[in-house]
Amino acid sequence: MVATGNEMEASAGMLFRAGGLVVCVIDNHSDFGEGKTSAGKLLYEAKHSDSGEGDRKAAEELGLQLGVIAARFRESGSRLVKALGMVDAVCAVPFFGNKGLSIPHVLAAQLAEALQVEDLSSHVRKTKATNASKETHALIVDDTQFKADPAVRGRRIALVDDVFRFGSTLASLASVLRRDGALSAEVGLCATKARAARSRDEEY
Repeated sequence: MVATGNEMEASAGMLFRAGGLVVCVIDNHSDFGEGKTSAGKLLYEAKHSDSGEGDRKAAEELGLQLGVIAARFRESGSRLVKALGMVDAVCAVPFFGNKGLSIPHVLAAQLAEALQVEDLSSHVRKTKATNASKETHALIVDDTQFKADPAVRGRRIALVDDVFRFGSTLASLASVLRRDGALSAEVGLCATKARAARSRDEEY
């Protein structure tokens, strides 16, 4: 394992600090065709497969890979992963409105099993559509986007999402969980870290 500044890399998996969170990802990937990593390809399949079974299978494979990496980092004893070692629950970033497949929820289910913690995803909901500020490079925390049930109180929760871009969504959810009683929300577990943002009008 090699440490470079605030970022640590292993043969698979990467940890970095962002917006007050320690974030664990499988790897970087490009949003665009060339340069996609295996994780990036799986994520693309999960989002764009013509078959409902195919997209869930890709999401589950991503969750398995992320679970292995998160468990490895959790056991490493590094100061950077101290918060990950104390986690006793995971929570997927919820979606707003109707959606056929929530990739973060599939990832959270796999991570809960890998880390032997509780999945609290069903106890958090999104209350409004994401603000356009998500598409900017600024870290803007909006704690009106989410609402958590009493089940989060006193828990040390890792936040789960599919893609990490700028950290605003994770930071907003972490703020809400702490506001609504979580003991801590200091860790993000994401499938990939995007190297390039897509256009404002394209959902990825």
